[in-house]
Amino acid sequence: MRKIILISLFLGFLYPLSAQDKATLSGYLKDAADGEALIGATVYIRSLGAGTTTNVYGFYSLTVASGEYEVEFSYVGYNREVRNVDLRQNVRLDLELVSQSRQLE
Repeated sequence: MRKIILISLFLGFLYPLSAQDKATLSGYLKDAADGEALIGATVYIRSLGAGTTTNVYGFYSLTVASGEYEVEFSYVGYNREVRNVDLRQNVRLDLELVSQSRQLE
């Protein structure tokens, strides 16, 4: 019984330490022209091969190992945005993407 209590205490001290190794990047992606939510926009960290997409409200959330990353935000028909983000703690980053304007000949 004493052994089980010691193991439980030991694991209880380790749990908070492991939680500090991760951070969450979250926010909203919207159209710069009208503020509409960008549904299904991509948020991607190439160096980790990790990413996510926005929901119907334009909200995204991505939890990764703590560190500094180059994060790519993209959506079909819009200019891609790349930001350097320091994820040593949770970060909220709301962005407005600008639509690409192309004229056909």
